[in-house]
Amino acid sequence: MPSTHESTSVSADPTELGTYLDAFKCAACGEDGGLLVSVDCLDWSSDFSCESCSGRVPRQVLQAVEDEIGEGLDFMNHHDDPELLEAALDLCLEKGLHSGHYLTLAVKKHLSYVYGRRPGFLLHQESHLHEADP
Repeated sequence: MPSTHESTSVSADPTELGTYLDAFKCAACGEDGGLLVSVDCLDWSSDFSCESCSGRVPRQVLQAVEDEIGEGLDFMNHHDDPELLEAALDLCLEKGLHSGHYLTLAVKKHLSYVYGRRPGFLLHQESHLHEADP
């Protein structure tokens, strides 16, 4: 008798449909280099490999970076200081997180809530937004 449940295969995409929510910049490749993505995104403990140079980094190393940054971002729930949030965003990028990494996006999202609500950060007060290119 045929099974009423069809077997489903899970498509593993280490880029997470091109969002790179868990990606890091490859330190070996430099500033314009490749991105580190999971070798097996269905295995949480899987190493990461560079899309450009194929270098590998153990997941534990990257997890330690995420943990350090995540602990540093706990303040976001209690503060709405744009300068502090901008510094946190810079830290994410300096530590090698991709601009689309979930922690980087969390800071950007919080910044989007803060901009426009604090004196000095209101849209009409942001002079660099109003400067026209010649």
